[in-house]
Amino acid sequence: MKYRHILILVALVNFYHASQGQDGPPEGWVSSVSSGYLHQSNSDLDNGGGFGLDQATVQYDLSRFQADGNSYGFSTSYTVWGYDFSNSPGVGAAPWGDINMLDFGVPLRYKLDNGWRVFAVPSIRSTFEDNASFSDGLTYGGIFGASYEVSDRLTIGPGLGASSSIEESMNFFPIILINWELNDCWSVETGRGLGATLGPGVFMNYDPDKKWRIQFGSRYESLRFRLNDEGIAPGGAAEDKNVSFFTGARYSPNPGMQFSIYGGLKFFGSLTIDDNTGAEVSREDYDGAFIGGFMAKFFFK
Repeated sequence: MKYRHILILVALVNFYHASQGQDGPPEGWVSSVSSGYLHQSNSDLDNGGGFGLDQATVQYDLSRFQADGNSYGFSTSYTVWGYDFSNSPGVGAAPWGDINMLDFGVPLRYKLDNGWRVFAVPSIRSTFEDNASFSDGLTYGGIFGASYEVSDRLTIGPGLGASSSIEESMNFFPIILINWELNDCWSVETGRGLGATLGPGVFMNYDPDKKWRIQFGSRYESLRFRLNDEGIAPGGAAEDKNVSFFTGARYSPNPGMQFSIYGGLKFFGSLTIDDNTGAEVSREDYDGAFIGGFMAKFFFK
């Protein structure tokens, strides 16, 4: 299984976890706006040179929660990655410029009477370099699954997802959701976690009260995007993969807002460039790097 195909899943299944608060979500329409920033320190490439990275994202969500536990919604986001390369012969002096991603999803959830919930999350996105075609960066996917409330503290469930990828065929992959409250303060979950990054992860949460959450976790990240016609592989595709370990804190002064800050390290990073036939042009591993960022989210009813 190619883990980058889980990105659509995690970005949108996080809607499922968000709707599972201890007291349940409010009925009616609820919208939210969030914005975040992440900085990655300069990292050396194997064949010389290096790069740093700045990422910014903004997201809007609109959800309708019903008294019977069913819900449906719409989510859209825009993210830009600003890569800053220096003296990088292995991938070219400047193999690509800013990378853009537009994402659209429609999360749907239905509650059954026997402790099961079923859900579906169709989605579409485009990830492309500046001056590349929006349509050439399009991918689409969807997930279907179910979760079972084993107890008041444990929800777990399987599912199946499908996703296309730039220059690659449709892929199918298994899904598992876990939300396990070990006690009144500690819990374990899968999902996106705190912050403005993408990627599936596993997290340990500490909630000393209703306003604070401290989180420790690890996440796999993969960003694959369409290149424009001006660089080392005109009309091709590139990919940035890594694993991050981080800790962060979220503060919710009231039900209408959340503020998060986080920091950590990235390891096992690699940059790959393919031409427009899908053949690999170059591959560079890169050293570990520090990451840090923040996010703010505001809810409206």
